[in-house]
This record gives sequence, C-alpha cells and structure tokens, in this order.
Amino acid sequence: MKTLLPLLAVFLLAAATPCVLEGWLLAGALAMDLPLGYTGTLRYSQLREGELAAGCDRAVGGPGALVLLRSAAELRLRSEGPLAVDLSYRREGYWGENLGQTFTRGVLEGEAGFRVRLLGLELVPSAAYSRIWFEGVDGADPAVWEAADVDNPERGERQTFRLRLAWSGQLGAAGLEGELSWRNTLYPDYTASHYGGRAALTWGLGGVRLGLEGGYFAGDNLELLRHEPRDARGVSGSLGYVGLSLAFDGGEVSYKSDTAGGVRFGVRYAWRF
Repeated sequence: MKTLLPLLAVFLLAAATPCVLEGWLLAGALAMDLPLGYTGTLRYSQLREGELAAGCDRAVGGPGALVLLRSAAELRLRSEGPLAVDLSYRREGYWGENLGQTFTRGVLEGEAGFRVRLLGLELVPSAAYSRIWFEGVDGADPAVWEAADVDNPERGERQTFRLRLAWSGQLGAAGLEGELSWRNTLYPDYTASHYGGRAALTWGLGGVRLGLEGGYFAGDNLELLRHEPRDARGVSGSLGYVGLSLAFDGGEVSYKSDTAGGVRFGVRYAWRF
C-alpha cells in the first residue's frame, strides 16, 4: 500500500478575465497497489478562489468580492500495463459567498486503450466515454457561475465520446510526449465537437527538469485559459498556446500564454508523508 498526502498551494493570474484571481487548493489522497498492475486512488480536495482586483464585483445577491468554494471527492482505478485503463467517479460540490445558487456535480469517466512501441516511442491509442450530471441544485440564478466560467446546471447534463492518440519517449537527455484528440459532446438539444493536439519537450538539468509545451485546438466550446473544451453553447474558434515549466522534487513553477490573450503563472509544491 502507498499513501500520499500532498498539500498544494496554487497562485493563478488570469489576465484574460476582468478580474485577477487567487486560488488555494488543499488536497489529500490514498493510493493502493492492486493485482494485475492496477492502482486504486481515493482523493479529496478543497479549493478556494477569490478576486483580488479592487472594485471587481461580479457577485450575485450582494456586494463584495466573488469567492468560489469547491470540494471534490474522487475514486479512481488505473492500469499502467499493456492494456491502459482509467476509470473514475467524482462528486463535486460548488458554493461560496454572495452566490445565488449551490449545486453538486457528478462525473463518471472511462478510458481504455493499449500500448505499443514504434520507432523508440510508446504509442497509446484509446477511446473514452464520460457523463456529467447535476444534483442538489439550490437557488435559481446561475449568472455568477457563467461569469466565473464554472460548469453549472444551466449547461445541462451531457455525454462525451473521445478518441485519443498519446505518445511518449526519451531522446537522450530529452523527453518527448504529446497527444492528438477528437471528441463529441452530446447535449439535449445540440452537439459540440473539438479536435487538436499538444506536444511537450523536457530536459533534465541535475535535480530539475525544464519543459517546453505547445498546442493547438479548434472547434466549438474552447475554454481559452485551461486549453480544454468548455461546455457552453455558442463559443467556437481556435486556440494556440505555449508554456514553460521548471519542475523539481515535490514542486513546479510554470507559465503559459495563449493566442486569446490568456496568461497563467503557477507555483506548486507538495509535502509527502
């Protein structure tokens, strides 16, 4: 059995939004080795995100800076063997100060593929399915969640189908990894699709690793800061991004910038017991 109790602190600058945000994340996990090369993980996290800019008020129901709170519990089963399997079930609760609505979001995800070696690279073609639904909705005004780019009940329950080709390998002191992906998300009254890819190159420099990452995505519903699909009707286009990272034992410093004007700077550190 393995135990992992990391304490994470994350600072986020979101230059593409009207307000600068500060986020703090506290998380803990318990991992267990299982037969046939599987690993089971139970994880819990608590996120608090608040506005820093003076006079920045997007809150619903009263004055004051917007403060978002999210708790998440996840159960995950994963295999790193020749058959790549990743199954997870997650429950997320959203609430906060000066908000007009609270709710719980359920997420069920499953991905399966296989590993092959070709030209010094490990290739993993896979197919995935996920379902998102909402429970315990209290309050009727979802405007604050839209302003904060948080998935909410107004966006509806959905099912997603995805195809992905991931690769990784080592070229001397340099490591290479990346993926190509396509997905379709089915809503009650429309379908959203997106495709794209990313690649990353890392170099080991003593006790640290320097990384360079870039990617391009196109289609509907792109979340411009997170470089992921965003589940909302009417948002479409393309996005390219580049990023730098410096990783060391237990932590990482990273910077990313995209073609939509988004900038992300992050600092992460974990204590292991």
